[in-house]
Amino acid sequence: MFGDDHNGVYLAAPRRTGKTTFLRHDLKPDLETDGVVVVYVDLWADTNRDPADLIEHAIMAVMAEHRSQIKTLAEPIGLQRVSLAGWVAFEVDGATPAKDKQLTITEALRLLSDARQAPVCLIVDEAQQALTSDEGEALMAALKSARDQLNGPDRTRLMLVMSGSDRN
Repeated sequence: MFGDDHNGVYLAAPRRTGKTTFLRHDLKPDLETDGVVVVYVDLWADTNRDPADLIEHAIMAVMAEHRSQIKTLAEPIGLQRVSLAGWVAFEVDGATPAKDKQLTITEALRLLSDARQAPVCLIVDEAQQALTSDEGEALMAALKSARDQLNGPDRTRLMLVMSGSDRN
């Protein structure tokens, strides 16, 4: 009906209606069972931190879980350290980095998808919180761009699932 519905979903409902429970206990395990790499972040987990920082840390944490596959892709180009925004980083091979490369969100998600040879689903719970900072707002625009760059008519590499709530 919407044509591009497989690339993004936004769930909006009043607070305390089960969105987070659905995302964490139903959707996330089902996607993982289907071989999708899932990155989950709750932007209300720490409202004192910038939402962009929370999203970037969640992506890097999942990348670190798949370090061996990423290392296989990184070695031929001499990449030993991957960082986002200059403050979130992990060592690809655990050694002192000889070459540091700061990745865009698109490049990081592409690297993760390539390393796992699977699509990535980024689940952002309480996504409206991203709009509370300039960095968060810019990152949301970058995620839309990443979705547009990574997906094509015949291949989905990035799925975005956003949830939000409102007092009303």
